[in-house]
Amino acid sequence: MKLFNSTPFAVLLAMGLTACGAVTPAGFMAVSRLDPLTTPPGDIAFALEVPQTLRLTDKDAELRLRLIDDQDTAEVWVDERVPLEIRPASETELSGARTDRALYVATVSERDAETLAAAQKQILDIRAQGQRGRGSLSIQVVGGCLQGESLDGLPVSTWLQTDPSADFVPLTRERDVFDSLEPTERRALQARLERCAS
Repeated sequence: MKLFNSTPFAVLLAMGLTACGAVTPAGFMAVSRLDPLTTPPGDIAFALEVPQTLRLTDKDAELRLRLIDDQDTAEVWVDERVPLEIRPASETELSGARTDRALYVATVSERDAETLAAAQKQILDIRAQGQRGRGSLSIQVVGGCLQGESLDGLPVSTWLQTDPSADFVPLTRERDVFDSLEPTERRALQARLERCAS
């Protein structure tokens, strides 16, 4: 089995999105053309559609690049996480977004792009040595604050932009983040979602 064959790894990008659901046809096409080991991290951007009561700012979502041994030991070879810079999305950036949701664009800072680029190189070096492994690139909501009552669910859908000059394409359909987490992880995230400071 080839390590980090671009298409299988790209599918893991979409399916590994902790805060996401089923991959859309357009999203599948976008990730199938993306090589996560050679694409400059600064060129990739995500958009998040979340409940209007949830406010996201810098570091409330993170990107994770991971490679583990696909043998029984499941040894972790590379595991790099970086916080994402977050800004509100404009209405014209995302085609088909819901009007009853808040929209945010998440990108990698210049400094963290260098960190991810080093992790990419580390994985490429492992690949050059003929090592086998299973990789994933994932994004997840890890914080935020509430502008209203506490959330019983946290529905999130995502878009992907693979080049700064390209449009965002719908990546995954809406899925409840809470349902994708282990009970302890869910409680921890809920505890971090405090009321926003006025």
